[in-house]
Amino acid sequence: MNYNTMRINKGLIIIYFLALAAFTNAQAPLKYFTDTSCLITASPLRILSGQQIVVQCDTAYLLNKYRFKLYEKSRVFIQNQDPEKQLAAIGEYEKMLNSANKSYQEILQKYKTVFDLHKKDLDEFQKRLDLAAKELDTAKAELDKAKKDLEDARKQVSRKKNSTFKTALIWGGSGLITGLILSLII
Repeated sequence: MNYNTMRINKGLIIIYFLALAAFTNAQAPLKYFTDTSCLITASPLRILSGQQIVVQCDTAYLLNKYRFKLYEKSRVFIQNQDPEKQLAAIGEYEKMLNSANKSYQEILQKYKTVFDLHKKDLDEFQKRLDLAAKELDTAKAELDKAKKDLEDARKQVSRKKNSTFKTALIWGGSGLITGLILSLII
């Protein structure tokens, strides 16, 4: 083997191992949060970007490196406090939670009230719209009937007019003929 062939073979071997490492990293095994992982005594699991996890308990917290450092600092700080301060902090936290819950319930109630009012208005509007549609249908039917009645009346007037004209013509013609006959006789 010459030197260039050895260099190419070494390069291919390096590329092969790099591709193998990338492939095995892409196919990382699943991480499981089991019921024992969710206990307070359980140690944290390290999960890297792209890994898949299966959560088998009701709650799991995912923290990145910076949030975990903040959590650790807070945990150490709280553990170094005396128990009375811890209880006071917990009490204040519970007050804040109760206050937030109360605010949430008030906002939720206001939303439900506004929603119900809007729904009631929409229902009323729909009823009025349906009533207006019925009235328009009735008015259209009455208008069509009036048009038909008007056309019938127009035809009757035309017939009556023609009939009256013919009757007048007949009476006038017969009067004229009678007059002519009487004047010839006299």
